[in-house]
Amino acid sequence: MLENVSTNPKFNFSLVLPVPIDMVYAAWTDPAQLAVWWGPHGFTNPVCQIEDRPGGKILIHMQDSFGTIHPMDGTFHEVEERKRLIFTSQALNQAGRPILQVLNTVIFEEVNEGTRLTVLADVERVSLSAKTYLDGMEDGWSESLDRLKNFLIRKMS
Repeated sequence: MLENVSTNPKFNFSLVLPVPIDMVYAAWTDPAQLAVWWGPHGFTNPVCQIEDRPGGKILIHMQDSFGTIHPMDGTFHEVEERKRLIFTSQALNQAGRPILQVLNTVIFEEVNEGTRLTVLADVERVSLSAKTYLDGMEDGWSESLDRLKNFLIRKMS
């Protein structure tokens, strides 16, 4: 059972990627590309489905180096091509029940150096078993965005 968080953790990440905005946006909305970089180092994504439209669903099964699947699902609330994605995501336990719910806002901005990407992750609801996920959330996002940057740079060369 998820409960509302009284003092919800908020994470804010921003980086400039030396690639065009179209490439960055596609890396977030094309399931084949998203599957390559999503998640912390050492994770793969054997299931990656995304419908980038308001009301569209997202389903990702992240697999760690031990073979354990960490499923997440979510729903898109706003999709403004090349500008912004807003979606709710839920980490799920092995029984498919939500562990925590996060409102994610992804902002794409064209800059001289390429694309500024800003990711805001606001934890909205948690279960009693969410502590491990919350403790690793900042590092997980940082590693995921590092993987995104490396993926896009390789793609450019």
